[in-house]
Amino acid sequence: MIKKVFGLSKVSDKQELESIIYSIIDSIPSALLITEKMMRYLVFNNTFIQFWQIPEEIIKTPEKEKIFAYLDTRIKTELFFEKTNDYLKGNRF
Repeated sequence: MIKKVFGLSKVSDKQELESIIYSIIDSIPSALLITEKMMRYLVFNNTFIQFWQIPEEIIKTPEKEKIFAYLDTRIKTELFFEKTNDYLKGNRF
């Protein structure tokens, strides 16, 4: 996809662009999770990791479904609204 959009052909060019994109995503101050329709690809920033207190061993796993399983245990309606309200009021994490 990157090649189609930017016309890149060298692997090093693709890697450099990917690094820039990840840096931009990580600099976003809001908790960010990006996945495609079938959840085959997953990108999240450090704010998302901190917000949901995701352990490092889960983040580093190549099995992305473990991340979703962990989030499923954390995202309860009450907790979600409580954390969101705290975040919006400036009481970060």
